[in-house]
Amino acid sequence: MTRQLDIAGLTKAFGTAAPVLGPVSLTLDGEGITAIIGRSGSGKSTFLRCLSGLETPTRGTATLGGKPIRPAEVGFVFQEPRLMPWLSVRRNIAFGLGHLPKAERKQAVEDAMALVGLSAAADYLPKQLSGGMAQRVALARALAPRPELLLLDEPLSALDPLTREQMQAHILHVAQHIRATILLITHDMDEALALANRVIVLRGPPGRIVLDVTIPEHDPAYAFPRDRTSAPFQAMRRRLIDALEERPLAA
Repeated sequence: MTRQLDIAGLTKAFGTAAPVLGPVSLTLDGEGITAIIGRSGSGKSTFLRCLSGLETPTRGTATLGGKPIRPAEVGFVFQEPRLMPWLSVRRNIAFGLGHLPKAERKQAVEDAMALVGLSAAADYLPKQLSGGMAQRVALARALAPRPELLLLDEPLSALDPLTREQMQAHILHVAQHIRATILLITHDMDEALALANRVIVLRGPPGRIVLDVTIPEHDPAYAFPRDRTSAPFQAMRRRLIDALEERPLAA
């Protein structure tokens, strides 16, 4: 079971400017995907960067199991793959695992490749990969250290619609087979509702939570794979739109 993620009053300002984020307070105490949506400038990416340690919060705390989050406990996937072009798929995924014994490192890489369906491409170079495959390598690299907290910062935004849908299936498969808390940033409401157990809407600046919805996953209407044309799905979608547009929210 994953440890509880507690975020209390998290705020970020750059220099003497007004805050771009916060305060944000949030508790995540289970596995699965929590999606965070919001317009550009609402602080979504800044929020993830504060959790990962890439940015230092101006105020507030983020803890995992009551202790400060350590970089080794976090996996991060960016909007672009950020692969090293001279390294094979296997070696890109292994990058950062040099502290592990050789056998353990090899097994971690093999497990990560299998999880995202890349075992057959282990010796390919990045130039031989499609956009979707490259982003799967980035996902596998984040998974290889077996993080407790997996942060996905719009990892599908640059993909064409068909590849994006395929990658959504890969992310859902990963979420169902690892023990980690997953935070997914996306602009796509359908993507959020198709993948997440919980959806949070940020509005800003400064970015603050204006809606926090738990998807009733045991309700047959929300069983995976979710029917995006169903009445419950569309009703939930309208709630998200209302939150983003600052309309009065339905109960």
